[in-house]
Amino acid sequence: MKRPELCHALPPALLLAILLGAAPALANDSASTAAEPRAETHGPMERPARSTPAPGDATRRLLEQQRAGHYASPNDQWLSGDVQREVYRRYVNSFSRPIPERFIDDGFSN
Repeated sequence: MKRPELCHALPPALLLAILLGAAPALANDSASTAAEPRAETHGPMERPARSTPAPGDATRRLLEQQRAGHYASPNDQWLSGDVQREVYRRYVNSFSRPIPERFIDDGFSN
């Protein structure tokens, strides 16, 4: 049996009561923030100083995560010998073609 979505399962009167019950709370919240005075700022805003990472830090961090297996799948992944050979052959053959300056595909056919 298919489970109906929550909003379709609630009777319209109950849904209306829930929405109307939340309206005063939302109105009080917006009224309190509107009544608060806002500080005027003139001139450029000061931004907190950010430390600039050294070149290569992100790469080192990603390689460390890969070595440690943080994002590794718990499932064993394997390919048969025939498939591994085909994948490697395709990889090696990919170097026989030059890399194009840009790729523009205007067609929808093969």
